[in-house]
Amino acid sequence: MWFNQQVTKTQADRLRREVREILKDWLPYSTTYLERKKEGWHKEYENNNKYVEKLSNNPYFTAWERCPHKQELINWIKGIDFIDTKKALEVFKEITGIEDIKEDMITIKGKEYSASTIQEALKRYVNG
Repeated sequence: MWFNQQVTKTQADRLRREVREILKDWLPYSTTYLERKKEGWHKEYENNNKYVEKLSNNPYFTAWERCPHKQELINWIKGIDFIDTKKALEVFKEITGIEDIKEDMITIKGKEYSASTIQEALKRYVNG
């Protein structure tokens, strides 16, 4: 199951491999003790282990805000041909808080491409 949609094992394996390639070593760590301590939460909640939601509405969204591959992930989701893209983008936003960013479009021989798609293609071309 990906994006609340049924997929085959082969499709799931492909999606898992592709998302790992996009994210590389980046992981959505929501918080660490040291990050929260710098923000001063330990002073207010020193005597209990209550999870501090006061500092952000959704700590997981905060983690995903730091993702350097947001638009690449959106473009990847849009390119998956065996799922309902609209539903997948809604689920992705619900989980990560990341929405589709409307990109500049480039028309080549009557077909439109996003600027990031052109950029990725050029990177692959230059890097061989």
